[in-house]
Amino acid sequence: RQDGDDVVIKFQNGKLDEIRFKNGQMPEGTDPKFYSEGALGLNMLEYAQGCEMQKEIIDQKYAQLEIQLRNAITEKDRNKILDEMLQLTQTVYKTEDMWGRDVFLRGTDHGYDFASTSFREGGWSYQVWDLLGYETSELSPKYCQEELINPEFFKDKIVALGSSGNGIEQDIVKNKGIVSRHAYWITPNINEQGNIEGYDVFNPWGVVEATVTLDELVKYYDQLYIGQRKQR
Repeated sequence: RQDGDDVVIKFQNGKLDEIRFKNGQMPEGTDPKFYSEGALGLNMLEYAQGCEMQKEIIDQKYAQLEIQLRNAITEKDRNKILDEMLQLTQTVYKTEDMWGRDVFLRGTDHGYDFASTSFREGGWSYQVWDLLGYETSELSPKYCQEELINPEFFKDKIVALGSSGNGIEQDIVKNKGIVSRHAYWITPNINEQGNIEGYDVFNPWGVVEATVTLDELVKYYDQLYIGQRKQR
């Protein structure tokens, strides 16, 4: 929403009250290389997403440290844990997320580039959908072919695909533009008779649009993400 000259973002399921962009600009010192090329609004959304993800990681890490602090035996151990708790919000900090991957966090005065980038590299689309108020599920296209040929399946949903990682670039990257371990938005092509004839897949970075058949979809994608608006 617009608030004077500021832009304010709040996610429906977010933990933060709001993320404010003074004078409608990205925070000073933000590194453009961490964000998508394109509209400023998309950069703001990515930054806000990073803020929310960082908040979640910090809360989880803080809870773990509180348990360690209660179980600490020596004064030296307690001081070490207290120092680590302090670092969580005051400086550049390296920790692990819930999947054991390295995540670099930045303190509140330094932006949130690293948290957003670390998660984005994992392709966790459903975490973004959850922030936007969607319930998500993950299925295998191989076992959902009856649903995928039904136009009704795509109504009132966000549907995305995750490509497999078994060297598919060598097979079709030249003519289809599908790369391994990447997320794609999918929409069905429906003919005049109301039947699905194929599927358009879009690389979210705006690089490639391609059309695939159901057989190609099943062959080259091993994840199907479905987002539905949560019932209030």
